[in-house]
Formats: sequence, structure tokens, C-alpha cells
Amino acid sequence: MEAERGAPRVRVVGRYRVYDEIAAGGMATVHLGRLVGDEGFSRTVAIKRLHPWHARVPEVVTMFTDEARIAARIRHPNVVGTLDVVSQEGEVFLVMEYVHGEPLSRLISAASKRKQKIPPRIVAAVLASALRGLHAAHEAKDTRGEPLGVVHRDVSPQNVLVGADGVSRVLDFGIARAAGRAHVTSDHTIKGKLAYMSPEQLRGEVLDRRADVYAAGVVLWEALTCRRLYAGASEDLALVRLLEAEVEAPSKRVADLPPSFDEVTLRALRRDADARFATALEMAVALEACGPLATPSEIAAWVEELSGDTLAERARLMQAIEGEERRAPRSAAPEKVASSSDEPTLLDMTPSPAGAPAQEAAPTAPIVVSVENAAPTSAPDRRASPVVLALVGLVGILVVLLVVILLRGGPESAASPPAASSIPARLAAPELVSSPQSLPSAPAPPPPAPSLAPLPSAAPSRAAPPRPQAPRAKPAARIDGCDPPFFIDAAGRKKYKRQCL
Repeated sequence: MEAERGAPRVRVVGRYRVYDEIAAGGMATVHLGRLVGDEGFSRTVAIKRLHPWHARVPEVVTMFTDEARIAARIRHPNVVGTLDVVSQEGEVFLVMEYVHGEPLSRLISAASKRKQKIPPRIVAAVLASALRGLHAAHEAKDTRGEPLGVVHRDVSPQNVLVGADGVSRVLDFGIARAAGRAHVTSDHTIKGKLAYMSPEQLRGEVLDRRADVYAAGVVLWEALTCRRLYAGASEDLALVRLLEAEVEAPSKRVADLPPSFDEVTLRALRRDADARFATALEMAVALEACGPLATPSEIAAWVEELSGDTLAERARLMQAIEGEERRAPRSAAPEKVASSSDEPTLLDMTPSPAGAPAQEAAPTAPIVVSVENAAPTSAPDRRASPVVLALVGLVGILVVLLVVILLRGGPESAASPPAASSIPARLAAPELVSSPQSLPSAPAPPPPAPSLAPLPSAAPSRAAPPRPQAPRAKPAARIDGCDPPFFIDAAGRKKYKRQCL
């Protein structure tokens, strides 16, 4: 196939990728596909594509979608599961479970070309599993628990898929008859392959599960003999089958075939529906009793022997598809739209223009202040200007003078002078104390500005003097002539001796 030699051709349908055709039928083709999900999830699927000319017929489309609804109600390991239905661009796609294997029809044809017969124990195992899956379809119920009354109406070797894992499965419920179908055909309408129809189906009578049992008997006969039971599918052949009462036993075509296989086959092919097996499960049990069944590993080896090349080509195609998918996300993946959860939001530190509305961060986005990129916010300047320092110094000097005046008392004051230790010696300058009358009247200090921030330490020459504290008792140095340190003048006033201050 050309697809294996080059890049696989692909068509994107929703979340599915449709690749090359692997099977074809009258109503649809089956393609290899891939379900592509989030976080790198992918799965191989089989995609049944309705032919475009059938997709324009509403009745056919309804019948096609009915197949998906019916198959979705059947849960059994021997039934190919239906996963999804996609309608896009005027076409309808049925997404099914992919089974790596071959239809029984191709295996019978491959054995016939090699002039081989299929071992009866393999035939019994394959048909018994398919019959169990068919019985599960007959027993399917709707959402209310009511029986659907499914009749497949197209049981044939083409619709029995034998996997490379050795498990056989029933598929294609496209023309199945069931209660609750959106597309209902008349009981007199003939649907299916003429070569596998029961007599009552050919007569257009009401069908039940025993019609599928008859078709399974035809498949069993052909699998044992590797020949067609009824060659051709014309209307004349249908009339002949209605008139014939006897069917040739498969042992006449297969040497050394156990008689039990004849009994099961001929009972399933009885013209009278009441004389057949009542259910597909009953036929499966009878077939399993014909002898030891082949194991799944034996069936897998048989499938590999007959169709190993075809399966290998399909496996290479799947590898090529997966290889393209591994490269596609890096080169053709759509760009991811950045969202608030992908990267942290940087807070803009630039002040907004006057009158501009303030920007609000998204409620779900974290706000991160970028120290590296944002302009640093300048701290308020706490350094005082020289004028303020000079003013503060002047106020300090005035405060000192006021304190001295209050401690010394005025010339007319008769109050007792303060103790000698109440004024620190370093604050009492001799020239200021010698003549109190010569001191200038100190103006009232201006009130401090309330907006001034606390000042840092300034130069010693401009610093404000510390606030005077209560003097501590300290032994004074003894000075000659200072005991006592004052004298009484002629006017009777007490005056302190200058050298004692």
C-alpha cells in the first residue's frame, strides 16, 4: 500500500483522525482511525464511513445511526463495541472498537486458496464465541430494562471478526431489527445477504432470534467445508432454497469430520424454525460439546499463518501513524493561548495619569510584584534643610536662656534662688550670669511645625541641646570662701558669690 511507503493520508473529523481504508462494503467503508484526546491521550479505532451517496438519503442515515444505538446497548467481549457517531460536512461516521484481526470470510478464502481445511476444533471455538456474542445481542435491553428484541439479520462470515488475539467477535448491526429503532422497515422487506437468509426471512415473515441461528448454521457449514453452501445470491436461488428440504451434511465434503458436527449444523439449518436451536447460546453449547476446542493461542497462530502478511502491513501502517502523531504536536500543534493561569501577572508600578481609572487585576490571577522590572518607589526624604536646622538651633538657644532666667529670677524677685546644683555649670556662661539686667528680653518661641518629621542625628554644632533634667545629688568641689556661697548686701538682699557659682 502506498500509505505504508509514505506518510499516511489523514482526514480530521472532530477529535478523530481518519486514515486509509481497511475494508469495504455495500453501504460503507471501514478505515483505520485514531481518537486524539487531551494530555497526549490517543487510541486506535475503526471508523465506518457511510458512502457519500448514501449519506444524502435520510432513511439510510437513520438506519446507520440506529446501528450505533443498538450496538451501544450490547456489552459482551464477543461483540465489537461501538464508541461514537460523528456527523460532519454531510457525512456520517461510526466509530467502533478496533480489533487487530481478519474477517472469517477472508480466512476461509485464504484456506481455500491453499486447498486446506480449517481444523474443526478451531471452527468450533470461533463459532461458539461468535454465537455467545450473538446471544448477548438477542438479550440486550433498553434503558428501562425492557428487551430490545434484537435480530441481527446479517449474520455472515464477513461479520465475524477473528482477532489476532484468538478471540472472535460479531459486528455490523446496521440492518438489525429491534424495538425502538428510529428507522422501522416492514416485516415484508428483505434485508441481508440472500445466501444466509432463513426461509422465513425470504418469505418476509416476522423474524425472531432463530433466523440468526439459521444464518449461523450456514456460516458453520462453510467454515467446515471452505466452500459456499449456496453459490450465488440471485432471486432464483432464493426460490430454490424455499423448495429444497434437505441440506448436504458437511462430513460429505470433509473427511474424518466427527458426526457431532453434522448434527449441530443440520439442526441449525432446519427449514422449520421450531426444529432449530431455540437460542444462539444453546447452539454454542452444543458446538462446544463436539470435542475439545482450540485455545485462543492456537487460533491466533492459525490467523497469523493465513493472514500474517496483511496484519503485518496494517501494523506498519499503525506504526507510521503513531510516528506522525509523535512529530505532529511539535510542528503542527496549535499555539496555546496564554491565560492568567499560565504566567503570573506583573503589577504595573507606573502611576496612572490623572483622572484615569485604576486598573483591577483579574480575580483569579495571582498578582506578583516584580522587583526586578518595576521602578523602585522612592522613600520619603527625611533629611531636614539647613534653614530648618538653623531655626531649630535658634529655638534651642532661646529655650536655654529662658530656663536660665527662670532659675536665676528677676532683679526685683524676692523668691528664694534655686540651689547651686540646679543649673549645670556647662550651661551657665559667666558673661550671661554676671549682669542679669543686661539680658535681652527673649521673644516667645514659635510653636513647632506639626508636619516636621523626626530629625535624624545632625552635626554636633547644630544639634538642639538636650532637655534639662532634674539634677542628681553630686558632691560639689570645695572652693575657698564659698562657705556660705552667698552674702547679704546693704539692702538686705542675698547674692551668690561669683566664684562659687
